[in-house]
Amino acid sequence: MRLDNKLKIAAFDTAMKSLLKNKNKYPDRTARNILELGATVFHRSMNDDEKKNAFLHIKEKLPERDEDILAFIRDLFSSN
Repeated sequence: MRLDNKLKIAAFDTAMKSLLKNKNKYPDRTARNILELGATVFHRSMNDDEKKNAFLHIKEKLPERDEDILAFIRDLFSSN
């Protein structure tokens, strides 16, 4: 893995941990922010159906452990 990819993943993980602090209080906002962050960081363009589907999957995963959510999000956005 290239250094820029490693730095991108590390920055993404740090930002995700900050976002996940409010996952129980504001699940819709948290899921939307995660979706926007992932799409921006990983340069992934999604059509409206993909965004809606990803939003629902992310929101569904929020009650799980933070590590599981991070792994799911990395897989969702890095598999382009």
